[in-house]
Amino acid sequence: MGTTLSPESYLRYPVQRRGESRMYQTRGSKHRKKIAGADAILVQTEPETFERYMELVLQILRAERFNYFCVDTEKLESGYKPVGSLNKEDFVVPTEVPLETSQAVYRALKLLSTLVDECAAPYGVLTDEVVSVVMERDSIVDKRAMQVWTYSADETPLRLILAACFYKEAINWTLCRCRSLGNSILCRGALQSPDQLRTSFTQDTSILTATKRWFADFDMYTMQRVREAWNEFSRWKDYVQQQAKDNPIVPGMMLSVEVGAFFRAYSRHRSPYPLVPLPPDTLASVTRFSRPRNSEIDDILLKSDSVQFKIAENKRVGPNQFSQVFFGRLAGCDELLCFKVYDERHFDIPEDNTTDYHFTPAEYRLTSVNNSEDLVRREEAAYDRLSHLQGTLIPHSYGFHLVTLPDGWQAYGMLMEYIPGVSLGDYATSGLSPAQQIALTTSMRHAVRAIKYAGVSQTDWHVNQAICSGLDPDFPDIVLIDLAFAHLWLGDDGGAHPTRDVYDVYEMLIVDFNIDMDIIRRYWVPELEYEH
Repeated sequence: MGTTLSPESYLRYPVQRRGESRMYQTRGSKHRKKIAGADAILVQTEPETFERYMELVLQILRAERFNYFCVDTEKLESGYKPVGSLNKEDFVVPTEVPLETSQAVYRALKLLSTLVDECAAPYGVLTDEVVSVVMERDSIVDKRAMQVWTYSADETPLRLILAACFYKEAINWTLCRCRSLGNSILCRGALQSPDQLRTSFTQDTSILTATKRWFADFDMYTMQRVREAWNEFSRWKDYVQQQAKDNPIVPGMMLSVEVGAFFRAYSRHRSPYPLVPLPPDTLASVTRFSRPRNSEIDDILLKSDSVQFKIAENKRVGPNQFSQVFFGRLAGCDELLCFKVYDERHFDIPEDNTTDYHFTPAEYRLTSVNNSEDLVRREEAAYDRLSHLQGTLIPHSYGFHLVTLPDGWQAYGMLMEYIPGVSLGDYATSGLSPAQQIALTTSMRHAVRAIKYAGVSQTDWHVNQAICSGLDPDFPDIVLIDLAFAHLWLGDDGGAHPTRDVYDVYEMLIVDFNIDMDIIRRYWVPELEYEH
């Protein structure tokens, strides 16, 4: 999941990668070697702390966490500067303008650029533990006008900077399996013999619908490699989708619910890591309003194997939706509930993947096709991980069940608390006052922090992913309502990938809601370590 571990935990969860791990430490110019492919040069201006950090780096390298590291201790000692000798504002200049900084810092930067050149390292870092300056080798055109990036330790820790440098180079050199969008588990299988394949496909939709009721009834491995298999799936999908259109669900109809049926057929996803306590300001923000859980609903579901759900309103129905959303009530209970039904007949799938079959390797084809069980597992895992925030930041979940629709088709569904209010997009359509902009910025910032601290990444942020509820229109209660595409941090065996949640919400506030940048800068609190 991208949550940053403590340095010691890196030793327990090494990245899987290829090649040997090596450490080069040069003692002086006489013994210095030009090292091609080094990942980073770290120049630390406080020797004692740097020595302690180097001990940890050596431990990490012995655990095969990173591939290369390069340091020149002789030059480091001669370039010692006390904490506070770097000023972030000194480095904010156009690339063609020479840096206006102290002679001592300029000499340290010049030394760093020389080391970067000598070692052919993509990056160099100069730090006094308060401010860190990052230099990219490709940007060193003129040592009198070097392009650098500066970061404050309270916003971007040194360890995070180093991790980003190592991560980028590890990806560039395919030293680990991790990718920017995380690790995808590729579909595995085996093809039938050519003779069997030629006779296994049918044009008769009545035969298809008699034997196929779920996406999982089709073999993904075969569809990725045999165009006729995908064509057969597409014919089935078009037919059952038309059946759903011909039999619309309307208010007043009943859904038959087989209680808890999903996890009698499938396993659950669970994170092995303990929850990290939320910062006090974030906890206070996301739990301002608390909605009690209805124990009557729990009792009904606990005592019954099957129940009836009567639809009062169609909230979101129709094609190209990953869930059909209904408001209604369980038989024997007056409370209004929300039922998300993952009806695969309405799922969005690629319309024409001809290009995929010509240019995309087989294992990466059709990766946008989602089974309903994938969505249910992800959403249930996220709700379980965020159980301490049910009734505040997210709705109460009343379980995942098998639903029989009025036309006899079956699908899995999630029964959940009904949240009154308007979507985030509708809330901002009339324009927001400065007070509302501050409230929205603060609420969304703490909302994304709260889920990231639990190791949950939304991955699908947009203006309809949250409801503005509560009694105060100037300071609404933000409730996140859709976690079917959320990723749960399940381990670092393939590398912990960085996530974009904080950036995506930041961008959404600017682009979709036109929040004043002065408000963003003032109320958008810096990222903490567990948010990465």
